Amino acid sequence: MIPIAKPWIGEEEKKEVEKVLDSGYLSSGEWVKRFEKEFSSYVGVKHALATTNGTQALILALEAIGIKNREVIVPSFSFISSAISIIRAGGKPVFVDVDEKTYNIDPEDVPDILPALKCEGSAYRFSIENHFTHILAVSRRESNTLQSSFEYVY
Repeated sequence: MIPIAKPWIGEEEKKEVEKVLDSGYLSSGEWVKRFEKEFSSYVGVKHALATTNGTQALILALEAIGIKNREVIVPSFSFISSAISIIRAGGKPVFVDVDEKTYNIDPEDVPDILPALKCEGSAYRFSIENHFTHILAVSRRESNTLQSSFEYVY
């Protein structure tokens, strides 16, 4: 098997992880509060919320933007959490073919997609930037309805 990426973990990171493990609190407690505070400061927002996994983070984000009873386009090549999180938040995933070079949604397919979409659910894959800016450009070129329907991206 060819690995997609090899994580680099130094001694400092190992020591910090040991501190968390020794505390007995893996998904709550003082370390999580500290992380949320430092992360919110780093990204310049008032609050941040740590979750125990990426699927739960996606669900919370989608619930926050209100996709219930809305359609969300998702690349056909994606991890199952992309679609599951949409369903759990009350939306309907609409699968779209991907660009064979980037594995992301092909912006030129956007005009063929239903125009009443709430958001585009495309993540970065293999360190390749997704095409969201290109999707917006195509949507502006094709129709104002399509442009205004892309309110959020995650």
